[in-house]
Amino acid sequence: MTQAQAFEQIIAVAKETVYGTGVAPTVCIPVVSGGGSAQFDVVWDEGKRGLPSADFGACVGNGHGEFQMESLVYPVEIGQVLMAIFGTDTITGAGDPYTHTLTAAVLLPSYTVEDQIIGGANGGLRFVGAKPTSVGFTWEAESGAVAANSQWMTRTPTKVTATNPAVSATLGCGYGGWQTTVTSTGITGRVVGGEINLTRELQMVYTGANVASPNFVNNGPLRYEGSLTVIADSLADFDRIIADTRQSLSIKFSYESTPAKSLEFLSTSTFFAAAPLEYDRGGIGVLVKVGFRGLHNTTDSGVVQAILKNPKTPAY
Repeated sequence: MTQAQAFEQIIAVAKETVYGTGVAPTVCIPVVSGGGSAQFDVVWDEGKRGLPSADFGACVGNGHGEFQMESLVYPVEIGQVLMAIFGTDTITGAGDPYTHTLTAAVLLPSYTVEDQIIGGANGGLRFVGAKPTSVGFTWEAESGAVAANSQWMTRTPTKVTATNPAVSATLGCGYGGWQTTVTSTGITGRVVGGEINLTRELQMVYTGANVASPNFVNNGPLRYEGSLTVIADSLADFDRIIADTRQSLSIKFSYESTPAKSLEFLSTSTFFAAAPLEYDRGGIGVLVKVGFRGLHNTTDSGVVQAILKNPKTPAY
């Protein structure tokens, strides 16, 4: 008897040309945790027959796939996930590093995602028509690295012999939490950590085509929100929030390499009263948690833009 080993997992992705038409994944994204599952609507036959049984039969109804992964933020590979939630990538530059400016599109592309369970024939699951409903980032300057997590919805997965592309030589080990620079037109305290959340509501569309899988997935608009953990050295930030001040907010992760690689989230119009102001007195110093949400503006062509600098060309 053999058993699948956890270390055998390989997650790989590729952008589809036609929604739901699978393609061979070309990019491996090493994950700390994650995987997918098949979800089905089960119809139970509970028709009364004069017998003391609750269920007399069952049949599988509509199905779909759900997928999630958590990883470090690798300078090149993270662009695949960002492209999936933004939808538009404008690339500029004549050489390494190229600049990828990602902005919100009306319609999102779809992806094929493969999750290897065990090596060999039919050892993996393929999820086609994948779109993310959320992409998040967390970091702490004191320890650790910038982490990314994402949740996806897909068509019903199928068994496949996984493609398993090679791990990129440009992976590095991601961005350290201390390599984060936060620039604001108003926040005064020094930032020691935070979180970023990019979300889009998804709607599975089923049609009468005798197929128990979504025919398409509609996506809603992009929302950008999060929080900053700030050293409380005064109450100036409280005053700004009460005054309903709009600010420009840049959160930039810089990778130590030559040439430099970086990932920046820029929201030129940011609302800072998006959540209750919370003071943390659990340590020696006092910290304050400041919530924010991006507002639409023409500079960012939406609520936020992501600016990714790396050696990747062409556009995602």
